[in-house]
Amino acid sequence: MSQISKLWLGFTVHGQSAATLLPQKIKFWKSEDFKKFPPEEPFHYRTDALVGLSAIHLNQHLKGPFTSPNMNFSFCMEAWRALEPHHELFEKSQARVSSLRKHLREFPTQTVAAFERNFTDVLNSSFEDWGLDLENMTDLVDSIDLLESQMERPLLYNFTLKLSRGLVEKFHYLHSFLFNLRTLVAMDHNAFINDSAHEALKVDSISDYLPKA
Repeated sequence: MSQISKLWLGFTVHGQSAATLLPQKIKFWKSEDFKKFPPEEPFHYRTDALVGLSAIHLNQHLKGPFTSPNMNFSFCMEAWRALEPHHELFEKSQARVSSLRKHLREFPTQTVAAFERNFTDVLNSSFEDWGLDLENMTDLVDSIDLLESQMERPLLYNFTLKLSRGLVEKFHYLHSFLFNLRTLVAMDHNAFINDSAHEALKVDSISDYLPKA
């Protein structure tokens, strides 16, 4: 549950019990659910707010009063951009990326277009009127693996790949949703441990994903 100025979002994370929770579904509250709880401030790093906001941008079904008793989609866009630090980093890096691309031949557009269609279809299959089904999202891995095998080189730092603006936006929302959901799982795990020095989980949006030298 999270309240950001003009917006109050409510959703429940359903998952499989394990050493850490394995999220399977994100179900957004219905209007009557909001009557059972008072609004609360978002967490310190706005993790809960970013999960809700990015899910709303991904799933067209959630852009209405079903998601929040005072839904304002234009405000959702402003809030996500203001709270998501990785989007600002992306924007700042674009001039340098464009400079690097000038000297490279772009990967064949037909293959990229086929990847975009497949990726979008799989992503859309994860959307329900009640929220997101994360189990369907696992097929996105196969879609990305296929593209990487066709390119015959890793995607990391591969500047020959140019995706459409629409898909890049979806990638931003998807990354924001998955990383912040992972953070929520870590917070839930850490709330019930006995020794934080040895058992606590920590997430890092850079070093957890990019290999070190």
